[in-house]
Amino acid sequence: MTGEGLPVAASLAGTAWRSVSVAGAAPVAGREPTIRFEADRISGTTGCNQYFGGYTLVGGAIAFSAVGMTRMACDDAIGQIEGAFTSALTAATTAAIDAEGRLRLAGTGGEIVLDPDPATGGS
Repeated sequence: MTGEGLPVAASLAGTAWRSVSVAGAAPVAGREPTIRFEADRISGTTGCNQYFGGYTLVGGAIAFSAVGMTRMACDDAIGQIEGAFTSALTAATTAAIDAEGRLRLAGTGGEIVLDPDPATGGS
């Protein structure tokens, strides 16, 4: 499912999210990728490495820029999810909130579905 027909995300600043699905795959429990949005910056974990970068959000259209990350080796399923997450994140073009309050980031790299993550001070 893409973000089509879902309410667009007007602002994500000050929110934090934890992945429940990355390009159709479930992340490893306890190692879910996260994303935290500030005014124009993002940060989080891929489940293995920390990442950071910039973003713009205009009318539900999202673009990520200058995304960098630490370079720890990630094995097995965690590494596979990390690769899918980074591909989907950097290729995301839409951000929408679905009826369950989940953030959906979608683009040519697949869709990331995220729940609010109050444990990290977000949503």
